Amino acid sequence: MWRGLSHPVFVWILFTMSMWLWHAPLFYQAALHNELVHTFEHLTFLISSMLFWWILFKHHRPDHIRYAITIPFLFLTILQSSVLGALMTFTDRPWYPYYATIANPWGLTPLEDQQLAGLFMWIPGGAVFTLLTIIYFAAWLRALERRSLQLQRGQPIRSRQE
Repeated sequence: MWRGLSHPVFVWILFTMSMWLWHAPLFYQAALHNELVHTFEHLTFLISSMLFWWILFKHHRPDHIRYAITIPFLFLTILQSSVLGALMTFTDRPWYPYYATIANPWGLTPLEDQQLAGLFMWIPGGAVFTLLTIIYFAAWLRALERRSLQLQRGQPIRSRQE
């Protein structure tokens, strides 16, 4: 069961679905109005995030394979978070009516607050995932080079963690 739950494709789908689902107005509003739903929302974020980072840092495969799996995993995450952030930023109306009923401590309108949140998700969030993708791509190239040198020398293939 754990093998299925920790499969990169399943984890990516879970992570992406939780991000999109909980930003959908219906579910976001439900979390604002019901503490149990709000707790479930944060539990979903926590579990999917822990699985996401587990995939990035687990060392159960040779380096060249692990890094090769991680690159599209991260790249597709950049696309999803960037699209959601851009949609939140460039919309012309607030998605969450609840915020129109409360005072914003910074004096922002609900639309401006949402657009600022979208910018944070899109730019700094995207930058973190982009940087990680570049790092993993460089590590993958180094792992391929190490493997190639080992093959040329007739040495047994070993990954770094062994």
